[in-house]
Formats: sequence, structure tokens, C-alpha cells
Amino acid sequence: MPFGLSVATWAWTKIMRTVLAHLRQTGIILIGDFDDNGAAAPGRRPTSKSAAVKGFTMVTQLYQPLGLTLHPTKRESDGTEQLTLLRFTIDTAGNQVRLQTKRLDRLWGTAAAVLAWAGANRRLVRRRPLERVVGTIMTASLEIPKVRLSSRAIYDDLARSAAARGPHADCRLLHQSLRDLRWWANFGRAGHGRPLRPRPRSHTLPTDAWGSGWGGVADETTPARGSFTGAALDWHIEFEEVAAIRLSLMALSALFAVGDVIRVATDSRVALHAVSALVSR
Repeated sequence: MPFGLSVATWAWTKIMRTVLAHLRQTGIILIGDFDDNGAAAPGRRPTSKSAAVKGFTMVTQLYQPLGLTLHPTKRESDGTEQLTLLRFTIDTAGNQVRLQTKRLDRLWGTAAAVLAWAGANRRLVRRRPLERVVGTIMTASLEIPKVRLSSRAIYDDLARSAAARGPHADCRLLHQSLRDLRWWANFGRAGHGRPLRPRPRSHTLPTDAWGSGWGGVADETTPARGSFTGAALDWHIEFEEVAAIRLSLMALSALFAVGDVIRVATDSRVALHAVSALVSR
């Protein structure tokens, strides 16, 4: 039995794993946890209403002899284009995974509360509420790609405070953390969401950087290049590689339409990791 699980929970998990494995063998596609699942009936996609009803009936007939019941208010038996699953809103028509309204409200409220406290106490805030804010922010990482970028400064302030004053001490926020908290406190209902299915590639953009310059080529036909000057000449080469991606995108932006998917190619694994994660030290 895994450490930390009660006997009842461990037994329930084993039972549901067997049940879900059997459903997958019948061709049903499942996503979710052992007690909260979304399913698509076997057959072509998108699934028709009749196929969804048939699949729902199949699941119900399997559950009943086992003494399992489906939650009366958390089920869609005839198919839907929008479904709340595992705290996410899945929109198959709009090809989006979005943040639930109640989770968005919680995000606003916690960020605004910490901001108000910081404003009244010279940027000094209690550690536990601040940890609660970043925890709420990180739960939205699936729906909001910018999560890690707009929370990194808060994590840095928490780490610095713990090292200087102890793991339970209050934390003094630097200005970047305050800017990030304002961004979260004013985060809109529109403008968030991650594609449910990847969109086809629209453009390719290989980029590169060298000691004094950068360059990129869009779709193997349109080049852009430039030179690093001033303090940029002292940047680390990996920093220059990331800058080359950004500067190439800016220089060639007229070629790209809103919603285009651009495949960027770089010979730097560090730059690739930083851009994919949207954050780095």
C-alpha cells in the first residue's frame, strides 16, 4: 500500500483502476482522475449524440453491479461541447481549455487581498497568504501559459525571505512581485485559455546568435538580422540566443497574422527550454 493512503482509499483506487482499464479496452477514451473522469464513446470523432448516449449506458451498466453510482449533478449523458472536468472548462467547439469562473474569482480575490496588505504595511506581507496566492496561480498553469512568467518574482521573494529571516517569517515584496500581483488581480475573463488540440504550423523561423549579432529567416525566404550594441555585447551567449528569437519575431512580425503558429528552431537547448517554459533565472 502506498505510504500516506488509508486502506479504504487504497482499495478504492485499485478497484477503479481495474474498472477504467476495462473501459479503455472497450474503446472508450478516458481522461481524468480515478473518481472524476471525462469519456468519449468509441467510434469516429466528433462523437455523435447517439454514440454518447450509448457509451453512457455502457458505463452505467458496468457500474451498477459493482455498487458504483454516478454523481447526479456532475454528469453529461448525451454529449456536450462544453464540460467542466477536473476544475477545467473544456470547450471542444472553441478548441480551448479554460479557467472556471469560480477559480478565476478566487485568483482575483487572493491577489487583491495580498496587494492591499502590502500597500498598508510597506510591502511586508504574511508568508502564508502569499504562499496561498502562488499556489492558486500555479493551479491555473494548464489554462494560462503565462503562469510561470508572472509568478517567478514572487517565488524569488519567498526564497530570499526564508533564507534571511527563517521559513515562517513575513516577506517583503520587491516591485516586480507587486507588478505581477497587480497583473493577476486584474486578470480578465477573456484572453486566457490553452488550445485543446494543437493548431497546424503556419510558419518556420530558424534563429541564431553570435558574439556581436543575431539573425532569423522566416519560411526560408525572408531574413532579418541585427547587431548587439552597448551593454548587450557583454550578454552571455545563451541570453543572446533567447534575444535572437525575440528580435527575429519583432523584425518579421508583419509576416505573421494573429493566431499563426510559428515553429522556432534554435541550436541552443538552454534557449529552447527557456522559451518553452516561458521563464528562466
